[in-house]
Amino acid sequence: MLRQILADIMVGLTILGLLILPGLFSSTSVSADTCYEYYDGSGAGYSMSCIGNGDKRVQTFTAASDHPVNKVSLYVDNQYGTVSLTVSILKCNTAYSYAGTVLSTVTVSVPARGADWLTIDIPTCNLLNGQSYAILAEGPTTCVAWRSIDTGDTWGSAGSPGYSYKYTMGDWYSDPGFTFNFRLCHDLALPSVTTSAADPIGGTSATLNGDVTNTGGENCDEQGFIYYPTTSHPTNPGNVSPGSIAYASITFDTGSFGTGEYSRTSETLSSCTTYYFRAYAHNSQGYVYGDELNFITNCRPSVTTNDADPIGNTSATLHGNITNTGGENCDEQGFIYYPTTSHPTNPGNVSPSSLIYALRAFNTGSFGTGAFSYPISLLSSCTTYYFRAYAHNSQGWVYGDELLFITLAGPLPVASFSATPTTGCAPLTVNFTGNATNGTTWSWAFGDSNTSTFQSPTHQYITAGIYTVTLTATNSCGSSSVTKAAYIIVEDCHEGPLGIGNGFSQPPTSHGTGIGIGANPSPVGLPNLSVQSASLSAKTVTPGTPITVTADIANKSAVNGNKKVTLYVNGQVETTQGVTVNSGGSTQLTFNVSRSEPGDYSVYVDGVPAGSFNVELFRESNGLLLFSAILVGLAFLIGIVMLWRRQQRPG
Repeated sequence: MLRQILADIMVGLTILGLLILPGLFSSTSVSADTCYEYYDGSGAGYSMSCIGNGDKRVQTFTAASDHPVNKVSLYVDNQYGTVSLTVSILKCNTAYSYAGTVLSTVTVSVPARGADWLTIDIPTCNLLNGQSYAILAEGPTTCVAWRSIDTGDTWGSAGSPGYSYKYTMGDWYSDPGFTFNFRLCHDLALPSVTTSAADPIGGTSATLNGDVTNTGGENCDEQGFIYYPTTSHPTNPGNVSPGSIAYASITFDTGSFGTGEYSRTSETLSSCTTYYFRAYAHNSQGYVYGDELNFITNCRPSVTTNDADPIGNTSATLHGNITNTGGENCDEQGFIYYPTTSHPTNPGNVSPSSLIYALRAFNTGSFGTGAFSYPISLLSSCTTYYFRAYAHNSQGWVYGDELLFITLAGPLPVASFSATPTTGCAPLTVNFTGNATNGTTWSWAFGDSNTSTFQSPTHQYITAGIYTVTLTATNSCGSSSVTKAAYIIVEDCHEGPLGIGNGFSQPPTSHGTGIGIGANPSPVGLPNLSVQSASLSAKTVTPGTPITVTADIANKSAVNGNKKVTLYVNGQVETTQGVTVNSGGSTQLTFNVSRSEPGDYSVYVDGVPAGSFNVELFRESNGLLLFSAILVGLAFLIGIVMLWRRQQRPG
């Protein structure tokens, strides 16, 4: 009853209203294109309450979305002529209270009128979804009726959505039994949209970002992006459909969109390409576009090769530099390197593992721009190596320029070898052992025109003779050779036509030829003939002058025997003679040898060294030297005499 009395003495009604969650109140569609929260009292009985004499009335509500407001509609009845009415929208200090911060306010004149909706323009303010607000109406001195719905005293409670209050007689009172009719509206306009930086960016894809900052009074039904490669189009397209922009591709979503950020990903881009793009949005008023921005899709990285340093004889440290990651961190960086032969053509976008000529040193991880290094070892000394830095990201492989370095000198090889056996009957199989220190390759010359590259070969000598053997050991820094003259002695152990064999005599066979058995001597008493020593008659001769080679032959057995004795010069057979020596006896055998070419010559008799002789192109005897000295002395004496006679002439 008290509520009714107070309502009757109220003078003037100010309006109240802002957003209310859709569903808090029943609603009917009144200008749904422009209005948000409202309650029009349909489906229930109502009464008109008036307020005056400076009294106030507040209706609280909750904003159901983010939106602007520039119109408030109240259902009023003015029977007292033109009156003044002040309407304000407050942001409640506490939830659904009558006190708060004024967001917008206006004072209008209300002419006399019957009960109907009164639309009042107010300065635009923006409401936020979920925030509690209030409409404050301050009445004139005369009564303006504002229709309310009498819901009884059971609806709502203080601090709840939709709760109403009144200020009368100098104080505020809660008024839970009434809900006052209001609408909050805004003129429709184009939405507002901003373009944000693309992120993330890949080689063939990018996520475009935008933000609808104002829907224009209604939710947008489309939002998206236009994008185009290579060429900027700085002029904003204006209110036109994206489909009419011939230079642009489109990516978009349709639906119902309020304010806020949004994104779309395009996955059909070209790598290492500049793209320009704009965000756009659409509502019933048309299309709007944000500013043009650009991005570059990721590329393969860029890398340079730097000089190797330090360099050792079997190691080096390689250096490179990633100057550009291509838009994303690299997942591998390293080097390819290869000895001796340059490969000047850049490999291009291929994996290092496919380069069959190259070794590889690398690290995996996540690498930005900057210098990197890798030490390598197990190199060959004195060797030229070529190398390239490389890097990899999701777009592929890239290589720097080819550079080179030369490893430092290491120790030269030292060649040595041994063999077993070193003497025997033809054919003779000899096992050679190469002992070259620091050698990496080997070259043998066996003295019979045959060679080998094995470190420790086996070789068979077919023909009797004395053979000089040479081993050359090589590494990357050089080579060394060792020669053993007359090292292998191969004898003809089969008796020749004179019945001379290897010193073991056999009685004539039934054919009467007397065959030397060689490696299978007869178990009966056998001769044992051998060369004991050998010598030369001269060490130096002129071309064509013969030298006598004398060999001492002894038979150390109890039976008479014979032997074929061979003379070798520089390892080659010179001549052969037969000799017969009685049991326990000895004899001398002589050979004559001469050479017309100047040089040094080594002489062996059946493997026993006789020495070396030298053939000189000219030799002067002592007499010639004396004669020359006399001639010089005579010439000097004649010169003295002639000088004296000149001095004796008169004048």
